[in-house]
Amino acid sequence: MKKYLFILILMQSFNLFSQEPGNALNFNGVFDYVLLGDNDGMTAVTIETWVYYQEDGLKFICSKGLETLEIHTNTGGNIRFIPTTGVYIDADGVLTVGQWSHIACVYDPAQSLAKIYINGNEVNTQNNGTNPITTAIVENTNNFRLGIRSDATYPFKGSLDELRIWNTVRTSSEIFTGFDTVIVPESEVNLVSYYNFNQGIAGGDNTDISSLTDLKGNF
Repeated sequence: MKKYLFILILMQSFNLFSQEPGNALNFNGVFDYVLLGDNDGMTAVTIETWVYYQEDGLKFICSKGLETLEIHTNTGGNIRFIPTTGVYIDADGVLTVGQWSHIACVYDPAQSLAKIYINGNEVNTQNNGTNPITTAIVENTNNFRLGIRSDATYPFKGSLDELRIWNTVRTSSEIFTGFDTVIVPESEVNLVSYYNFNQGIAGGDNTDISSLTDLKGNF
């Protein structure tokens, strides 16, 4: 887990700013985003990432379509997780501007289960949507996006690190013991994608970089 060195990724160019001990993916809050491919077919999911919350307000961390696998911030340090249509899992006041936090969102309609964890600990949530948490995840052919909503609105300002997408619900124990631990993707059966954002040369010219490596090798 690396929490202090930022990689600024623009649609036109890549720049790195060196500060130990590691790298992270930085979004400028204007129109930076990344397309991660069509990771469809998940009936249950865990999405986890480190987030540096640089600006309060409505900002999208990720999205795979309108109301599909969306995570976004709201004013007041709030987090909203929308795994599927009409299911709005809200956690209030859990983020602090200018501070790194680990977020893990889990959803399994077969178990009527929806949770949000911050720094390995489950936080209080409410479903403020119109559908129950038994609602199935809707499949689509959209690319999974980082840093912006699927309709190119609400760009994120801040940084992300250690993004992991699982096609299963991670238990509270797994999340707590693994949120600040480096994993070996080859040994993780239910891991769909894993990005550690360590590409590029710290402090160097990275304008030739136009893609990110999925360490799981799927996308």
